[in-house]
Amino acid sequence: MRFVEKTVAGIDITQERISIALLRRGKNGPKLVKSVVAPVPSGAIKDGNIADAVLLAKAIRDMKVRSRIWTNRAAVSLFARPVVTQMIEMPKQMPPNLTQFINGEMKHCAAMPSGDIVLDYCSVGSSKRSADKKVLAVAAETKKVTELVQILGRAGFSAELVEPAMVSYLRAIGDKKITGRSGCNVLAAIFRDNILTLCVLRNGAVDFIRTKEVRQKLAAGGDLCGWLADELAEIQKFYSVEVMDNTGKWEVVVFADTAQLPQDAEAILKSKVQAGSLQVRTSKDAYLDTIFGGQPAGDKNVQPSPVAVGLAMNLLAVERDDVRLNLMPPQIVQLKEARKDVLVAVTAVAAMLLFMVLATAMPAYMLKKISGSISGKTARVSVRNTD
Repeated sequence: MRFVEKTVAGIDITQERISIALLRRGKNGPKLVKSVVAPVPSGAIKDGNIADAVLLAKAIRDMKVRSRIWTNRAAVSLFARPVVTQMIEMPKQMPPNLTQFINGEMKHCAAMPSGDIVLDYCSVGSSKRSADKKVLAVAAETKKVTELVQILGRAGFSAELVEPAMVSYLRAIGDKKITGRSGCNVLAAIFRDNILTLCVLRNGAVDFIRTKEVRQKLAAGGDLCGWLADELAEIQKFYSVEVMDNTGKWEVVVFADTAQLPQDAEAILKSKVQAGSLQVRTSKDAYLDTIFGGQPAGDKNVQPSPVAVGLAMNLLAVERDDVRLNLMPPQIVQLKEARKDVLVAVTAVAAMLLFMVLATAMPAYMLKKISGSISGKTARVSVRNTD
């Protein structure tokens, strides 16, 4: 039981691969125990959504059994389309029901269908004053998130958290740049499944976030670096004009998770983007800043997914960052709580029955023992009288 409490799994799903990172709580922080990567089976995923739930669940379960992952606690990256990520400016007069207000703002988005949605939000900002006026909200269709959690259940995992990939990635690479000790604005960009997410961190807190879909022509080999450079430069220009206390110093980190960037992408971006530091990383070297100790067991060539590591770190509560989002559908949360209540009730009834059995059996046992003792004494008395 102690192993289950101290060990958790982060599961990252993209259109191309499934990554599982197993982390254990150690004396000096989290320790990476195992890292497993496998391709997504053909036909399981289509256009950013789950096409065959049975096939995907079998693939994850096979990874769990083959790698001997015994823990059930897991956090999974949000895998669904469409997903709306939005920074909402709070009005001067705060609404009485903040959740209802944010729900209404998200439903007005054209990309979000009018059906049932699940959302979560948290206050963000580079200072306490701005944090009270700015909210980061993420929303997706409830049925798609529910299907994702159910797939993990069939695979032998109990999902406790559903989190956007960008949040997990930022937590995993939380070094001095991310925590705000470098004195620069940090501009992080992550490519996943033809979706570009841009995020600005100031003083260690999320200050800006935007998602854009990569056009098919660019993804097929067009000027992807030029388009990315324009997007980065546009954000820098906005901060230089609109933000009064902008430092003017930038550090840029580009993580090409599933996108195919050219080999000279870093050199191209450096020639077009003004930044004190600019790095382009892939899944092969993105883990280098990740906060964990030790080396994973098994295949040494399997590098841990930083998103999967960040998901597991959230369950371990290693880095108490401000951005805490969980898009677990309320119906599933209520179902889990109901199951816990039933389990507690069953355990209590079993304990009472055991107590009643013991309470009934103990007097009978004592009477039997006393009766046997009396019979023995009577027999000995009879023998002495006969003698």
